[in-house]
Amino acid sequence: MGERAAMPPAPLIYGWVMVALAFVTGAVVVGQNYLNGILVVSLRGCFEISNRGIFLATTGVTMLAFGPSAPSPASSSPDWR
Repeated sequence: MGERAAMPPAPLIYGWVMVALAFVTGAVVVGQNYLNGILVVSLRGCFEISNRGIFLATTGVTMLAFGPSAPSPASSSPDWR
């Protein structure tokens, strides 16, 4: 049994990069949803408002940021007129 030749490193497959980016993006989005609950105590002390006011404000900002950017299901249909 002789020495085996060193194998060259496997090339980086672009699909796995996309999978990693999707995973990181999903983790950031889920983390943003839980951030309100983590920071509510400090926000309540800083702005002197109730929990309800904080959650309504942060939910409103999220809806204003992501609502208009979401495509309408009707407009993506090929039969949409």
